[in-house]
Amino acid sequence: MSIKKSVIALTLSAFIVPAAFADNGWSWVDDQIGWTPHATPSSKSRAEVNQELEEFRNNPVDSAGWSYAGNELGYVPPQHSYGFEKGKVVHTDEFDHGTPHPVTAMTDEERLQYEALYTNG
Repeated sequence: MSIKKSVIALTLSAFIVPAAFADNGWSWVDDQIGWTPHATPSSKSRAEVNQELEEFRNNPVDSAGWSYAGNELGYVPPQHSYGFEKGKVVHTDEFDHGTPHPVTAMTDEERLQYEALYTNG
């Protein structure tokens, strides 16, 4: 039974794999050559691309606020930071700290469901 399932899975994957390479710069030439890369047109000039690269190198932060650390780390999410002002600990990051705590934002019904699932009471 497992051989039959394996054959079916391999057959289905043979149809799915070409769809994965449909529009990413690769095309099927023939059975001897196989997949070959081809140039994909771009709406940006080389100067615009180089300018974007230089801007990213100066400030390696994407639109979601994640910064590029490089090597194995890759992208790192923004971190909370704290400092002391007038003897008190304050936030020095740019996060919105005015959002309510999840437990206080729950309705009474949601709180009862939470307590039934995650507490011993």
